[in-house]
Amino acid sequence: MRKKRTILVVILNILLISIAYLSLDLGYNPNVISEEQFEEMFTQGDIAFLNIVNDQNLIRVKLHEQALQYPKYQDLTPIGKTSFSGNYHFEMEVTDMNAFRDRINQLNNPRGYSIIEGNSTSSLLGWEIAPLLIYGLVLYVVIPGLFIYLAILGIRRLRRPSSGPIVLSQHTNGYAKPEKDLRNFPLKLGDRTVFKPTEEIACFYAQDNHVYLYDTDGKEHLVEYTLADLEAKLPKQFVRVHRSSIINSYLIQEIKKQPGSRFIIKLRDTNHKEIITGQSYAAPVKQLFEI
Repeated sequence: MRKKRTILVVILNILLISIAYLSLDLGYNPNVISEEQFEEMFTQGDIAFLNIVNDQNLIRVKLHEQALQYPKYQDLTPIGKTSFSGNYHFEMEVTDMNAFRDRINQLNNPRGYSIIEGNSTSSLLGWEIAPLLIYGLVLYVVIPGLFIYLAILGIRRLRRPSSGPIVLSQHTNGYAKPEKDLRNFPLKLGDRTVFKPTEEIACFYAQDNHVYLYDTDGKEHLVEYTLADLEAKLPKQFVRVHRSSIINSYLIQEIKKQPGSRFIIKLRDTNHKEIITGQSYAAPVKQLFEI
């Protein structure tokens, strides 16, 4: 499936590149002149450059700088670029290119002029093609490709099975903690595994590189998980209150405030075990006061 999607993205990008290239020489709104107007400008010496585009029977005209000062040309706006002369000002279509060449050879241009011939692509092979290519690449390839990529990611997420509802709980630094439905905690005793109901677990604590489960009867049981593992796996009522302690908030009997954003939490077990919270865990502990 991933290979098919990759092929689809490549095909779409190739199409967009083709559209971009075809559009590079489009979008102009040229000032079109007739052959009579051309002859008048030519014989008056207004024309400086001619670009003959053979495959389109098209003539591109650039005026002399002096001619641009004439009142009739003062509102004239350049309409495009050619690789040999920069901006040009007029375009003219001719029906017979050979007849046009013969005609301009018979006409006199008092200021002189330059002429260059080529096909439609040759006028775009100068230095100015670089920014046009970059523009086309960004507009027609990069941006659509990004949208296609994001759409594929969105489809994948929609198809990904949900892991269940996510709820906010009293968790370290206020992060979202998945709602779990762990009712019995597995304890390995030799070659046996017994299950301790979560409502009978008062807390977990770490000591001497080991983690222990402390139950409501005041008994300790060695477990094979780290506190970080337990924090991720336990139901939301289990809250990390110290780097070495996780308590069952349903079994809190009382909380005493201490200096330095610390608290002493007394649990509702046989021995009324007390847990001292850490300063960096003050926020989740304070949430325990909320109703």
